[in-house]
Amino acid sequence: DFNAVLHREEMRGLNTLRNASLSSETIEFRNFLTNMDLIDLPVLGRKFTWVHPNGISMSRIDRVLVSNDWLSFVVNPALWVLPCTVSDHCPLVVRSNVVDWGPRPFRFNNYWLENKDFTKVVENYWMNNNLTGWMAYVLKEKLKGLKATIKTWHRYTYGVLDDKILKLISEINVLDIKGELTGLSEDEMGSRKQLFSEMWHLKRSKESSIVQRSRARWLKESDANSSFFHACVKSRRNLNSILALQTEQG
Repeated sequence: DFNAVLHREEMRGLNTLRNASLSSETIEFRNFLTNMDLIDLPVLGRKFTWVHPNGISMSRIDRVLVSNDWLSFVVNPALWVLPCTVSDHCPLVVRSNVVDWGPRPFRFNNYWLENKDFTKVVENYWMNNNLTGWMAYVLKEKLKGLKATIKTWHRYTYGVLDDKILKLISEINVLDIKGELTGLSEDEMGSRKQLFSEMWHLKRSKESSIVQRSRARWLKESDANSSFFHACVKSRRNLNSILALQTEQG
């Protein structure tokens, strides 16, 4: 239980002696967050979470700490400070703000270019769909149809990447256990090799997609760290989110 703040700006009206005694606790608290790889959710609604009965001294000593794994499952988390009632500590509540952004925009995935069938899909659609009309209209309609074709091909070829990767890992594991117990036949060894190749290809595709979307261009794909990339994507989304506005009336 750290009865400490993380920054000087998180306290007001506390006497000089009290401020000095907090410095070592603050350093220890910061080290704890770093060692445990925890993230301090910023507060909304109010700046401080504890208020002395005199109404002068106040600080933010109540907080919510989360991990990157938790952030990957929660959409746009917002930590709100509620009004104090019988206690001198304000209650906190975490809300997940699910935002409806409308239809998902079409995004080109770089890893499609690594699939030898992708070019054939594009060429076959473009050559076999002839439209009449003015050139801008024809181009617009063909691009619209091509987008739908690519989406269908993507779902059939890749599906949900995480689900397909887990399925392949499970199938490889079954063969590995059988190999430990009774050994594998030549057909089973060939099957395992094929499954591993598909799994490796999908994992590379996933890493490429994460790199592309997180814009972490200063890291090479060969050194990809998925946890880091997910954190980059999540952090960028949280920074770009507007969860509340403050007016002159509060």
